[in-house]
Amino acid sequence: MPNPRTVHVDPTAAGPEISPFLFGHNLEHTRRAMWQGLSAQLLANRKFAGEVFSRGTEGSPAPGRGPVSPDGVVAGWFGVGGPAVRFAHDTSTGYAGNESQKVTLDPGVTGGIAQRSIALRKNAPYDFKVFAKADRACNASLRITDAAGHTVYAQQKFDISAGDWCEWRHTFSISVTDENCQLEIILEGPATAWIGVTSLLPSDHFLGLRRDVVELLREMSVPMLRWPGGNFTLDYRWQDGLLPVDQRPTIKASMSEVLPHSNSCDFHEIGIDEFIALCRHLNAEPFLTANVRPQDIGTVEDAAAWVEYCNGTPETKWGSVRSQRGHPDPYRVKYWSIGNELWGGHMLQSHSDAHVYAQRVADYAPAMRKVDPSILLTAVGIPAPVWDAIVVKEAGQYFDFLSGHEYVKPEGYELADYARLTDAASIRVLEKIKEWRKLIDKNAPAGKHIGMAFDEFNIWHLWFAAPFEHEWKVGPVDGGFMAALLNLFCREFQSLGLSLAALFQPVNEGAIFVGPLTSFLTPMGQVYKLFRAHHGQCLVPIENADGLDLCASRSPSGDRVNVTAVSHNSGNGTDQVVTLQLPSGVRNAKVVMLSAKTTTPNSVFQEHTEGLTVSEGKIAFKIPALGMALVTIEL
Repeated sequence: MPNPRTVHVDPTAAGPEISPFLFGHNLEHTRRAMWQGLSAQLLANRKFAGEVFSRGTEGSPAPGRGPVSPDGVVAGWFGVGGPAVRFAHDTSTGYAGNESQKVTLDPGVTGGIAQRSIALRKNAPYDFKVFAKADRACNASLRITDAAGHTVYAQQKFDISAGDWCEWRHTFSISVTDENCQLEIILEGPATAWIGVTSLLPSDHFLGLRRDVVELLREMSVPMLRWPGGNFTLDYRWQDGLLPVDQRPTIKASMSEVLPHSNSCDFHEIGIDEFIALCRHLNAEPFLTANVRPQDIGTVEDAAAWVEYCNGTPETKWGSVRSQRGHPDPYRVKYWSIGNELWGGHMLQSHSDAHVYAQRVADYAPAMRKVDPSILLTAVGIPAPVWDAIVVKEAGQYFDFLSGHEYVKPEGYELADYARLTDAASIRVLEKIKEWRKLIDKNAPAGKHIGMAFDEFNIWHLWFAAPFEHEWKVGPVDGGFMAALLNLFCREFQSLGLSLAALFQPVNEGAIFVGPLTSFLTPMGQVYKLFRAHHGQCLVPIENADGLDLCASRSPSGDRVNVTAVSHNSGNGTDQVVTLQLPSGVRNAKVVMLSAKTTTPNSVFQEHTEGLTVSEGKIAFKIPALGMALVTIEL
């Protein structure tokens, strides 16, 4: 075993508190983060959206998503029955918005619509719901079968009334586990019927969200949650979220890369009230991004109204709306962003130059603060010299934080990539943030300190931009990068003026893998769980740590010290031994190690915990060659 390196840790020299907001996350409706991710909804295209004409990331036309098949059935569904059953996508009649699936049947004919690839668990209860109407009363039935339609797992008849929309609910379970079930809605003719909305949820859902994924977020810890984006804000209208979830119209994404797996559509499973409830359950501080799309749904008045809905008393206009919806106490949302990435052409109608955006900030900020003077506002940064300098110089008086986004390209999943990315997190990102800090301070109004909101960052894998061409992969390389970055945040936040940070994003894009029936923390998620030890603790300096990636913190009560150590891997595959030297008074110590033998994508770290020997304040431990460690010391 090589000679251990000795570093000195003095808990009595503890400094500022490590803010939990350095460990925040984004919850943006992108790719499979909501659909087939956090959302518990099992049915695709449940509100029967048709063709969606979207735009590419630079505003150029992109192929339409969600086409209607030649026989008139919308994407995600297929027709059941012979030629005597006729289908059409109706764009003038709808239960949620103005779209529905129209089915016409001749006398004596049965048929309808169906959907495959539905994963159901043995003996688990599921809640089905359908909103439909018909030109005359008709009989219908729900059938749950295997993929071939031969074995019937569950079946129930129901009636559709003539005239206005009617709702039918049914709870069922099946006697086997099948990840490729088929759901059929069968009608009996003669009739013309419109199916407006369907829903299939596991009965144990949390406000329409998957309970297992919500609990993994709790396990990992999410002290701050930014929502609804991100690029998704381009098309988001918060008032639509006040409708009952089944009446909320489909959100059709203008950017083709945002929601490729759901035909460029989001079915608005989570609105402002559900989001706040999720934050309360996670003990997360909500961080809302206002839409700044001045042509239609992103006006100054709209942003101010959203602040009032969240923070106004029941005597105010929008506060009374919230109160009447069962939430009399204000939500007290303190953190708000004025738009997202408006420097880029991918934001389409919201896109502007820096001078125009600075004027928008000057318009939005006073209106939002007039409603609630206590809110803290984040303005859009890059970081980049020209844009950031103009925004800070011309509008710095109006905001508290400037946002910055950083995505590092992985290039591969080899051992060299692990070493390169851990170094990039500790060196390249640090240098970039230092330059950003200088730029902000140089241009800030006299006497004004502007904090930095590092509110989007991740490794930019190829599947982000081309999800159909590349498979989603997260492995030890991602975990090493994240551990080195979090160690950096903890060590340097005070000198950098780093106020908050938020990973983009945890669900199915970084920290949590979600499959049809399973979910688990990826190496990124395992690292976030490990670093919970530093939340709200006091930073402790470490002496003689040059060349090591270490961070130490002490509990406010002074009875515990935590040290995180990240390997950047020298390539020899040898664990590194480090000795911590503390003053006397150490009672006991243990180490939790996250380690991997290879950098294979989609693999996770192995976790190992062991007690450590304490001798005259000295504690020796190993940093895994490919991984990281957390030493907990009781004083």
